[in-house]
Amino acid sequence: SLVQLHPETKEYIPYLATHWKIESADDKKTQTFSFHINPKAKWADGSPVTAEDVKASWIHRTREDRSDPSNRMTFLEGYQEPQVVDKLTVKVITKELNWRLFLYFGGMAIFPAKEVSVDGKTYLDDWNWKLWTPSGPYTLKEEDVKKGDSVILNRRNDWWGETELWGRNCFNWDQIKFLVVRDAELQYEMFKKGD
Repeated sequence: SLVQLHPETKEYIPYLATHWKIESADDKKTQTFSFHINPKAKWADGSPVTAEDVKASWIHRTREDRSDPSNRMTFLEGYQEPQVVDKLTVKVITKELNWRLFLYFGGMAIFPAKEVSVDGKTYLDDWNWKLWTPSGPYTLKEEDVKKGDSVILNRRNDWWGETELWGRNCFNWDQIKFLVVRDAELQYEMFKKGD
């Protein structure tokens, strides 16, 4: 996402965006949110995260062919289409005053434009079951997903956020393995044994 919440203060802090600006319209009926993306931000394939990715992520959520009425309603009713100001700056104008709108847009997961800019059938048939290229500290490879058994995340050795203030001393595990246990009783017994 562009911003995240500080775990203790609950104030907004940078994530993909280094800084942002909130402006109220003269009539006090709308607001404009501008976000500047960290020039260090990279996708796992090495390509930069850009304002086009942010706009494409919003469009992805508002397309009817995605069969996602909740996102469609939230993002179409709350905002005008985002505008790319330059390669690293995006701005969006709200359709009303509501404190949640900054939270929704700033907290929206950002995807690579090249992956979300597909037709609805391709998205529903293919991308619902493929793994997105991440910008975060971990990657997930198809071979690390064992359906009904486990999922393994591996830490990226080239993660751009490692030196950022909010990323230091975080995400230190080289590998995280999630075990799938569908039986609640078995989960509890495994928990008690330390499994």
